Amino acid sequence: MIHIEYKMDIQSRSKRQNRPRKAEEMSIIYVLAKRFPFGISLDPRLVVPLSTSTFHDIQRVMGIKGEEAAAYQRALHHYERGTAYLRAVALGGKRHSLWGEPLSDINQLERSEAREVLLKRGRWSNLHENLYRTRMGEKNRLDSLPEYQQLREARQASHEERLAKWIERLHSAGFDDSDIARIQQHGINTEDLSETRQALDALHSV
Repeated sequence: MIHIEYKMDIQSRSKRQNRPRKAEEMSIIYVLAKRFPFGISLDPRLVVPLSTSTFHDIQRVMGIKGEEAAAYQRALHHYERGTAYLRAVALGGKRHSLWGEPLSDINQLERSEAREVLLKRGRWSNLHENLYRTRMGEKNRLDSLPEYQQLREARQASHEERLAKWIERLHSAGFDDSDIARIQQHGINTEDLSETRQALDALHSV
């Protein structure tokens, strides 16, 4: 009885100690989602697999080093171990840049490993399994597969619509395509467009 209570006390203390770090990770993910809304999303329906160079891209664009970089790396790891992210990896498709550009294909080993984690968590449905097998080249299909394909198509359409509206907003504010390319390349925040213009002007002067 004493042993069980002692073990529970250790677990309770461990959870309390982890709370500040988890809060820090979530705040960083929020910052990244604001900075790179087409690569990192707080909406599980819009989560996409990221490039393997994502952390280095974040370092380059945001100029973070040392302990701050380590904190961002932990937060990114937390994000990439989330259920929505692992499900996106397991179901295959392309990896994406921080700016939402499709890049390399996800290989079968990566898909299999993500699936195994989700199975252990109990977050993998028959519908997901069927689509996973279908994309791995197996023929069995559930009646509900077309419905899931429609959901994926709607998700992709939503992503493209958001991107189009973002580009339209920038065009309306006087930014041309070369400006938008530099905004994406350097990860410039577009929440306040007057600050966006100042950041672009600063790049011109370098």
